Amino acid sequence: MAPLIDETDYLVDVDDYDFFSEIDSKDNSSAPLHVTSTQPKHRRVSFSTNVTSHYVMSRDEYTAEEMRATWHDHPALRQMKNCARSDARLFESGVLVEGDDVTFRGLEARTTMGLRQKRQNRMNAYAAVFFEIDTQHDMGMTDDDAIADAYFNYSEPSLMAAQMIAVRDAEEAKNAMHSMKADARFGDNLLLNLATPANLTTTLMSAAA
Repeated sequence: MAPLIDETDYLVDVDDYDFFSEIDSKDNSSAPLHVTSTQPKHRRVSFSTNVTSHYVMSRDEYTAEEMRATWHDHPALRQMKNCARSDARLFESGVLVEGDDVTFRGLEARTTMGLRQKRQNRMNAYAAVFFEIDTQHDMGMTDDDAIADAYFNYSEPSLMAAQMIAVRDAEEAKNAMHSMKADARFGDNLLLNLATPANLTTTLMSAAA
């Protein structure tokens, strides 16, 4: 069946396979005229004899306070959704403006246009699936892969858009982390320079004056 999301590309290391058979360099007369490939080696999983076990609490062992601190309940989830919807409306009306302390990220689908586009994409995907099912029913056949492909054709653009947003967010987060590290190094160097004897003497003389 065709995937509804992109499958992970598996990269095969060349060391996992023997592409060439070994040739005895000492006996050229017995060497083959061409290189023959061998069957790929079967990868195996081995387990160590020294086993270390870690105790993990069961959910039934959690106290009521631990349960509340670990998971959100229905009222909390409803409150978060209402807050997201309210923030999206404030952004649309111009009350909230995106800046250093306020971001619009993650609220795109909560706007009027975002909700309309999301609903339209879902309806198109459902219509494609039902049309494919009806067509197969009329032809007296069943092809699950074709049904999945019909859905994937309409869900792929949304998937690609989400992946592009994720890549952008990851790049912005990486840049922010590098900026924070640079600021931290600058602060450490500044403190070291201020802590030198010459700077301390100058500071004390300035304070005394």
